[in-house]
Amino acid sequence: MQRIQEPVHNVPGFHTVLQAGRSVWFDDAEPYVPPHYLKTFNTDSFLASPIYNQNRQLMSFLLLDCEKEPFHPSERTLETVDALVSRAAKSLSSVLSQSSAPDWPQTSPLLTAREKQVTQLLAEGYTTKEIAAHLYLSHHTITEHIRTILSKLKAKNRPEAIAKAFRQHLIH
Repeated sequence: MQRIQEPVHNVPGFHTVLQAGRSVWFDDAEPYVPPHYLKTFNTDSFLASPIYNQNRQLMSFLLLDCEKEPFHPSERTLETVDALVSRAAKSLSSVLSQSSAPDWPQTSPLLTAREKQVTQLLAEGYTTKEIAAHLYLSHHTITEHIRTILSKLKAKNRPEAIAKAFRQHLIH
């Protein structure tokens, strides 16, 4: 299992999956995925499943491939994958939304509007460089924002900061 972080707009296949609202099999992945992923994952086809939370908001995508092995899923297989992903997403969503035993002080300083914006973009998979370009700010400024976000949220790294921001409803 490998994890990739890529803004949705950089992967054309994700738009197809979002339009379908369910798992989609891409027999020829080349037009739908950046070429470096095809090479990294040694695949030319994949199954993409959207992962939604309980409010039907997109959380992520699950990509399954067969490492160049022949595979043509039936409609029943796609339905089964959707059902399994949906059940897993419900469990994951409820765990992320639990706030009965938070691991941060309740008095932690709130993030500024700009820090929330940067955190949201981090959660969407943007890199520091992409955030800087998106917000028309310098790389250094974004790096400082991220340092401040980590400090305010008492987070050791970006994923922890994103998780805490979600739990505190600072981002969506």
